[in-house]
Amino acid sequence: MGNLIPLVQFARLLTTRDPRFSATVLIITVEERHIVKSYVKSQATSAVDDDRITFVYLPTVDPPSPDQKESTNLVSANELERALQRLMDGGDEARRKVKEMKEKARMSVMENGSSYNSLGSLIEELVGLLIIELFK
Repeated sequence: MGNLIPLVQFARLLTTRDPRFSATVLIITVEERHIVKSYVKSQATSAVDDDRITFVYLPTVDPPSPDQKESTNLVSANELERALQRLMDGGDEARRKVKEMKEKARMSVMENGSSYNSLGSLIEELVGLLIIELFK
C-alpha cells in the first residue's frame, strides 16, 4: 500500500508528459485487510479518469503456514514494535527529519524538480532510442 501513491503519481507524470506512454499497475489484494483493500480501491478509482493507466488486481494467495513463517527471514511483531518504539522515542529530531525529507520529495516531483526533470530526460532518451530503432 505504501508504494501505491508514488507509483500512481509516477504513472500520471509519465503518461501526461508524453501521450505515447501508458502504465499498468499490479495490485496485490489482501482479503483479510479490509482497510487496505478499500484504500487501494479508492486510489485505483481516483486514477480511472486517465485511460492510459490500467489497474490489474492479482489473485489472492494463501498466507504462509506457521512452519513456513519460521523458516523465512520475516521480521517478528516484537522486532517491529521495538524498532517503531525506538523511532518514536527519537522525538522531535526524527519528526523534523521526516518532514524535511517529505518536503524534499514533494519538491523533486514538482515541475522543474530534480525527479521531474530526470523523468523528462528519461522519456526523451527512450523516445530517441525508439525513433532510432524505427528508422534502422
